Amino acid sequence: MKNEHRLLRKFEEMEKEQKIAEIVESSVDKKEDNLTDFEFYSILYIKARANFILRNFEEAKKFLSQIEKWAIDHNIELFVKSKVLEANCCTITGQLVEAQKIFEEIFTKYPEIKEYPFYTNIIINYGHTFFYQGKIIDANNQYIKALTIAKERNLRQDKIKNNLALTYTQLGNYEKAIELLEEVIKEKERMNDFQGWTIAKVNLGSICSYHGDFQRANENIDIAIKFAEEKLFIRELAGAHSAKGLVLLKEKKVLKAQQHLEKAKSILEQINVKDILPEVLVRLGFIYFLLGEYERVEPIIDTIEKFAEEQKSTLFLVWGICLETMVRFEKNQDKNALRQIENVLDISLEFNIIPAFIQASVLALYIYAAIEDVEQVNEISIRALKVVEEKEIKLVQIQLYIILCFVNLILNNNKALMKYFNKLSKLNKENLYPDDIKKLNYFVENRRKTNNSDNIDNEIRNVLIDFLQRISPWF
Repeated sequence: MKNEHRLLRKFEEMEKEQKIAEIVESSVDKKEDNLTDFEFYSILYIKARANFILRNFEEAKKFLSQIEKWAIDHNIELFVKSKVLEANCCTITGQLVEAQKIFEEIFTKYPEIKEYPFYTNIIINYGHTFFYQGKIIDANNQYIKALTIAKERNLRQDKIKNNLALTYTQLGNYEKAIELLEEVIKEKERMNDFQGWTIAKVNLGSICSYHGDFQRANENIDIAIKFAEEKLFIRELAGAHSAKGLVLLKEKKVLKAQQHLEKAKSILEQINVKDILPEVLVRLGFIYFLLGEYERVEPIIDTIEKFAEEQKSTLFLVWGICLETMVRFEKNQDKNALRQIENVLDISLEFNIIPAFIQASVLALYIYAAIEDVEQVNEISIRALKVVEEKEIKLVQIQLYIILCFVNLILNNNKALMKYFNKLSKLNKENLYPDDIKKLNYFVENRRKTNNSDNIDNEIRNVLIDFLQRISPWF
């Protein structure tokens, strides 16, 4: 067998075994290694992927640029693979509009991609650009398209179903999300993919918690933790402890949640895995905040802001600022401290970073609802609604209509209540959040029948806070 094929296979094996750092450090010389052009650029593509996995996005783009200059005239399939990876770099770094442009150019200029074996992956990655903009319904439609094609071609469906479970969860269709994950678990068992099985069990548990089924949530995640410990699936174990912490946080079992999140943090630091560490840290910081241990929150804020700078993540920056704002507010009991979150809203809009704007808005709404400043909840909701209506982010529009209905019930503003209720009914064709809308109808009817508005207002406020918790990234 020729030397060039052995070298190429070596790189492919390294990729399969996830020896990512080894790939990045390895050198390739086309002449010295006696490689054909295609073999040389295929190896560069593997090196680009390795850098992508290690979040060295600029380095990955350098390799991709080299590949694309050659491949556009010599191998369109490799060119398309390279462009898709370039788009994924843009997605991860928050350049979502640029990523969408790349995908749309691929779909327009290269219709032959429909025959490529990785066509469904292109559709999934295109769907991600909508998902991270908060356009969950558009993302869901892309994932459904990918799943339909995968079924027609008898391709693997587990990863697509995982993505669909995420979007259905965001859309409040927990039953469908659970059904999909149960299918994924069976598929993983058939494939003997026990790491994937562990992840799917964790995801199932997390979604059950959104549905309010905490018993089933804990059962699935506990099974995953025990299995990951036995099989030494270290990264999966960290993810399971993180998910368990989140479930316990939803159950208001703050100290137990703290124990699991601290285990997740310890494992991730030991194995030097940084991609999910900021999410664990921000939830730990939130727990320390709830416990009044502000001196433990401050180093977490510093670490999150460092991650934000390293990974060019506006979302991490928003998390850090929001934590800092909550600590300042609790220390000084000064509502003006909360204005810092509103500054985040201004900055997010200035730079057109809509996901950060939405997440900061939801957190601000939760805080103001918790301190019973309903007027401020109303003001921020109206501002956020104007943005998401303009951007046509349908899911968030529906969420804000629900929030504004509850708010105007408390404010006793029937005209505004009916305005938002009618908009909600018109837009919500998929009947998202049926339980919350059922409660809304109940409160509207009860308000007509009783004069005891104080008790009803407290009930409405509690339901509103529960809804904000469920759509918030903090819980």
